[in-house]
Amino acid sequence: MGRMNEPLAASPSKQNMRTYAADATFQLDLFGQLRTGYRGSARPVVIYGIAQKRVLTLVSDVASDYFALLALDLQLQIARDTVKTQEDARQN
Repeated sequence: MGRMNEPLAASPSKQNMRTYAADATFQLDLFGQLRTGYRGSARPVVIYGIAQKRVLTLVSDVASDYFALLALDLQLQIARDTVKTQEDARQN
């Protein structure tokens, strides 16, 4: 009578097979979720890459404009020095 209250024990080979089947099913579902998650998460990565390129372009443009401004400042200083030298030459 004690056997009726005891749970039915599966043989070790059947129990292992069930465990492997459950693991395989879980891993396949997980792999599918990862693929879907990857597709969803790839979009922010692409957007971040585009934003990063735009920032780099902006920084590059600012640097180019800065050096152009330095060159114009140098040309202006040369022009002022030239005018001053010509004025000094006339006065002498």
